[in-house]
Amino acid sequence: MQDVPGRPSILHLEDDSNDAELIRFHLRSKQFDCAITWVKSPHEFRRALESGMFDLVLSDYRMPGFSGEDALRLVRTDHNHLPFIMLTGELGEDRAIETIKRGATDYVLKGNLARLVPSIERALREARAEAERNRAESELRGLKDQLSRELADMHRLHELSTRLFRGKRLDAMLQGVLAASVELLRAEKGTVQIHDEPSQSLLMKGYVGFNPELIGHFLTVPSGQGVCGLALQKRHRIIAENVHTDDRFISIRPFFVREGIVACVSTPFRGHDGRVLGMLNTHFPRPHRPSDHELKLLDLYVQQAERVVEYVQEAC
Repeated sequence: MQDVPGRPSILHLEDDSNDAELIRFHLRSKQFDCAITWVKSPHEFRRALESGMFDLVLSDYRMPGFSGEDALRLVRTDHNHLPFIMLTGELGEDRAIETIKRGATDYVLKGNLARLVPSIERALREARAEAERNRAESELRGLKDQLSRELADMHRLHELSTRLFRGKRLDAMLQGVLAASVELLRAEKGTVQIHDEPSQSLLMKGYVGFNPELIGHFLTVPSGQGVCGLALQKRHRIIAENVHTDDRFISIRPFFVREGIVACVSTPFRGHDGRVLGMLNTHFPRPHRPSDHELKLLDLYVQQAERVVEYVQEAC
């Protein structure tokens, strides 16, 4: 994490203050603009790493009680994205190869600091490229996952539509729409109701997840009562993200508490003339608001309920 855009932040582990000052002086003399933090103990090193403030690590190879290899192991275990450059007075070819194999980005001899700035610049370029590659791959995976979910949703919608119009009974067909909607939103419970226009109330036609004895007390819900009654009164969807903090629903809180319900989404379905034909309700055990994508899909499911009711009404 850079404290100034474009200005790298470097963590330097070095037990010798003279060598630390030498590195700082060299970078300054080469006009390499960076923020460099010097630490000299394992404790300081670990604490600095945990801050997440750095773009690159420079580490001495030989230190009493905590070697450069120990530092490298720690970085690769917990902060693997950070470039790591080993600084050493001398390092044989075999040891240098082994250091690179263990995860060091590069090594620079203290007697040949001319390589230091180019090494840092290359390491930072590669780290940025790797971060960008990882970000792009993550976005691509996300898009693929989203496309896969949308295709699955469309497939379920097609199956639902095909299944519904093989049915004959209104209650069974509405129950199918409700079950599909509960699955779509990953809800815990749900109900579906038909609008009785003369009484301006909602009549229960199906439910998922509720106790049958308890649901018997809510076979009829008048306009304006509860979440579904308010949706009927307002003639649009009502999302109650948390009924326990929403003062519009004080009267139904005891029922929601008893049933372990916290959130509710009530969506009217309408006829071609705009009349409210019924209501589809989904219930959740935690504070919840469906995503815009889920609500768009829910509207497609609700359209199936609209077609079902009008199909049955026309057949009668």
